[in-house]
Amino acid sequence: MKRIKTIIILFALYCFTSLSAKVYATEQISDFLTFQGKTYRLYANPLELHPEIKRLKPKLFGTQEMDISTACWRGYIAHWEIVGGELYLTAIHGCDYPNDKIKANLTSLFGSKYINGRLKADWLTTDLIVPKGIVVPYIKASTISVTIPELYFRINNGNIEQVFLVDATKSKINWMYQPNSTMDFLHYDINWKTIPIPKRSVKINIAFSADKDGKIDEIQIAKEEKIDKRYQREAIRAIKRLEPWDVIYMMGKHKRITSHYSITFSAENKKIFNRTW
Repeated sequence: MKRIKTIIILFALYCFTSLSAKVYATEQISDFLTFQGKTYRLYANPLELHPEIKRLKPKLFGTQEMDISTACWRGYIAHWEIVGGELYLTAIHGCDYPNDKIKANLTSLFGSKYINGRLKADWLTTDLIVPKGIVVPYIKASTISVTIPELYFRINNGNIEQVFLVDATKSKINWMYQPNSTMDFLHYDINWKTIPIPKRSVKINIAFSADKDGKIDEIQIAKEEKIDKRYQREAIRAIKRLEPWDVIYMMGKHKRITSHYSITFSAENKKIFNRTW
């Protein structure tokens, strides 16, 4: 049995979407990892790094029919387990797991390498992130999910070399918990009395990020021709009112996360959000 070196480090927040470096409009269903008797969501898809994944995918479920979900573009949900300091693949299910019984035949796929119900992930040399604490819901504003604290595994050819405990003591998350409330706040904060109401609705799309103190110091507005500059100035003022914005740390360093919001100026929104200044 290999010795697992456990290091407790007060890293801050680490965000991870998938090892395949793809970004989807819909948050993807995670794989699962069992470690020390507990099963966690896995912020990675190790099977995607298998050297023969393109050949394997069409054969995963044989003649079994399965619907592909926008939340499962890779086409499967894999289950992993750490045993004796090594990472193993133990099952591959369909995207509707556990509601359906679709399951891959690992013996047929991997032959003699599949031993005693497990396949060692000897192709994998990377770092894996496992959420262990409070999950911040996925939001379209930043296209990520984050969690605090987390487990961080350093893997070399399927062998677990180190395990870090990631503790987000420096991260401060407020607005990301409530994206819908944030949108409402922005519209309620518009000074509707001083802004002309357009005949057609005007949408201002804004991308912004904050420094380590939560000060929003980088703001970009999507360029649109023939838009009254007053709408842009008012949108920027409203965005600045979100300070202090959420502060996120990754591996001990402040990480800028660009968030995207839109503010719509219209007669309808004025009726909904107008308030006495």
